[in-house]
Amino acid sequence: MSVDAGDYRFGDGSEELVYLTNGCCEDTGHVDAALFAKLGLEAGEWEGEFFPLTDAELKYVYEDVADVADGFGALTGYSALYQGKKYLMPSIELYFGEGGNVGDADALAFGKAYVEDVKARVEGVGGHVFLEEEHDQDRHLIQVLVPFEYAMANAKDFDGWKDHLAGTLLRSDLTVESVKAASPKVG
Repeated sequence: MSVDAGDYRFGDGSEELVYLTNGCCEDTGHVDAALFAKLGLEAGEWEGEFFPLTDAELKYVYEDVADVADGFGALTGYSALYQGKKYLMPSIELYFGEGGNVGDADALAFGKAYVEDVKARVEGVGGHVFLEEEHDQDRHLIQVLVPFEYAMANAKDFDGWKDHLAGTLLRSDLTVESVKAASPKVG
């Protein structure tokens, strides 16, 4: 069986992360059983069809939000494939402009500071943190990849996992105002 990254519209996760589930915990359809077989990954089934998460993994994704810093929350329904591994992907959307409470520059400065604040913790458990500037016209996006094994070792179910995210792994005392105050003044 030959599976090539070019076979997949969004790639095979070797260089760029690929969404496995969306914010509603639904299969994105970006990967299939052939890719999982090639990578030696286990999958589950949903209504008799391929589903990228096993039942044990699915216990840790839920359409919810974990409060992490200054009113920003991590959306907990996402999961991803990256460099041959499956990860939970709590995602923090930093809205700016009309739909948000802060402007673009302040949201970006906060995002960069937040990533620096949690990066060592997340990398220390085998994860990754990415900041995507201007993910959409009205937000920046922080994607946190956390190994499923870490979640399973630190929580028995979704509620415990959400509490762990909010209270430990992704918790930060940063605020938009504290980041603004610490930024060098221009002009």
